[in-house]
Amino acid sequence: MDITISGATRRSPRPIAAWILGILSLAHGLAAFVFVAGGRTPANELEGFVMGTSASVLMVGAVLSYGLARLRAELRSAMPPR
Repeated sequence: MDITISGATRRSPRPIAAWILGILSLAHGLAAFVFVAGGRTPANELEGFVMGTSASVLMVGAVLSYGLARLRAELRSAMPPR
């Protein structure tokens, strides 16, 4: 009698974190625009600058997250099955 164990199907990882970070970056970018465009005081302009900076940091995180997910998928497909 032969016993076989079926392995889990391999699917490429989905870059969900990239989507979440991208949406957060968009929200921060819009808020930064509102603060800077409608800013009546230097404090509002500073808030807009900080929000814009956080939006750019979030976008860099989204790009890196997407790239790492794609790299992981490529490495998984290149490895021979066990």
